[in-house]
Amino acid sequence: MLAILALSILVRIVFLEFYWIDTNAAWDDEPVSISVAEYIRSGNSWISKDAPSTRPILLSVLISPLVELSNHTIRVSLVLISSFTPILIFYLSKKAFGFSDIQALLPSVIWIFYPPAIWYSGLILT
Repeated sequence: MLAILALSILVRIVFLEFYWIDTNAAWDDEPVSISVAEYIRSGNSWISKDAPSTRPILLSVLISPLVELSNHTIRVSLVLISSFTPILIFYLSKKAFGFSDIQALLPSVIWIFYPPAIWYSGLILT
């Protein structure tokens, strides 16, 4: 399991660090999620008509403790969280489908190298 986690983190961090020109810049819908996280961090409730957005707030709640740090730190945190998915796939494959350890390893490894999973892992998007 540690090897799966380490490989998943490595692949995603390498992509994050070498593909994106500026990992600290926010683009697309990211500023909205960050502004909601700042709103929550300032002590306001996300259950409010004054909240800055009507976008899904789970991501903003997750990143609100980190919002005072750089966007790069938030991205690395999201990479770490998303890197646990192959482990969940491994256990799901075993429990739901009755796969052996070797059989359950295949979908986990596929998910580690699945391009959209790598692409979205470091983005601050809902």
